[in-house]
Amino acid sequence: MTVRRLSLSGPMVEEPGIVLQWLVRLRWWALAGQVFATLAAVEILGIKLPLSGMGSIIAVTGFSNLILQAWPKQRVPSWLVPAVLMLDVCLLTALLLCAGGKANPFCMLYLVHVAMAVVTLAEGWSWVVVAATTGCYGLLFWWPVPGLALSGRARASSQWIALALVAAVIAYFVGRMTRSLRRHEKELAAARERGARNEQLASLTTLAAGAAHELNTPLSTIALVARELELQSAKLDIGDALGNDARLIRQEVDRCQFILGRMRVDVLGGESPKGAPMPVADFSAALGREMKSVAGDDLEIRCGPEMREVALPLRAVQQAVGILVDNAVDASPAGKGVKLWIHQKDGRIVFEVRDEGMGMPPEIVRRAGEPFFTTKPPGKGMGLGLFLVRLVAERLGGCLRLESELGKGTVAILELPR
Repeated sequence: MTVRRLSLSGPMVEEPGIVLQWLVRLRWWALAGQVFATLAAVEILGIKLPLSGMGSIIAVTGFSNLILQAWPKQRVPSWLVPAVLMLDVCLLTALLLCAGGKANPFCMLYLVHVAMAVVTLAEGWSWVVVAATTGCYGLLFWWPVPGLALSGRARASSQWIALALVAAVIAYFVGRMTRSLRRHEKELAAARERGARNEQLASLTTLAAGAAHELNTPLSTIALVARELELQSAKLDIGDALGNDARLIRQEVDRCQFILGRMRVDVLGGESPKGAPMPVADFSAALGREMKSVAGDDLEIRCGPEMREVALPLRAVQQAVGILVDNAVDASPAGKGVKLWIHQKDGRIVFEVRDEGMGMPPEIVRRAGEPFFTTKPPGKGMGLGLFLVRLVAERLGGCLRLESELGKGTVAILELPR
């Protein structure tokens, strides 16, 4: 995804759907303010105004805003936002020409349109709006209109209200719209990051499949020959040296095949992300059997009593939690167990894997989960485990967090929606 911006050669607005949403809200408030100000001027201050002309201008604002509100947000053309801002500048100018021209304190409202243009448009279109605003304000000096018959106190009060209104509009609406754009940019950045990780996964899967295809046959042949050597050495009674070497060869072949197996990161493996509903006791038992094969008796599993049923892809969760338990076993010193706590929090299922190892410094925690980054010694890991767990979590709509403190161990927290 790319952030779209506006330029004069190819007019584009940054996320016009978001900008249009806030612009419509601002125009409804402006419409209400125009009606209120007109009625107050006529009824309270006793100012004679051309109500028919002003009513027509206000009606144009309301009708155009109804059209904008009904516009599909997913199909907002890039030229629409600058066109609406230019239209509003013209409509404000027409209202001011009906209500005192340059002497009207509400000329300050031009600044709102300039602020909106600076926030939502690129530099080229911002200057176009500034030029249009300057020209329209200059028209008020050239066009002969009768001034407003206001007393000194009424004029001062009107100027104060106009300034407060402009400041409030800029602070609230422009600020809220800016925060919405920033939040959307963060979402786009997160989506790009997920896309990059998926590309890494696809490349890794292709590499693993190719490596497994090319190496499995020769590795199987080596294992078969090593087994024959082991049997022949036993028949010939020529000592244990040849048999030990043959067993060592088979062990290393098994290790190579295990490494190739770990490189196969087929996330979800065709399972439905929702999974079939399963009683939590059965789910925990199936998960426990898988984890016991990884950690043996060093693993303690606890399940929160508040859960009754879960709907998760069992095999994917087994794979992800198994990696976390495997890492915890490797990090824990001899004689220290690993704890797996399954519970529910804020409508999500939480798997907490806690070890009693030495913990990790913050810089390692930040990098954990990057592909091929590992703190294990050579031959003990390839740095793909946490990367895979994070991918599983994202595919299932969850997240993975690591909490670690030097000397106090590490807690890996996998949160998944129920």
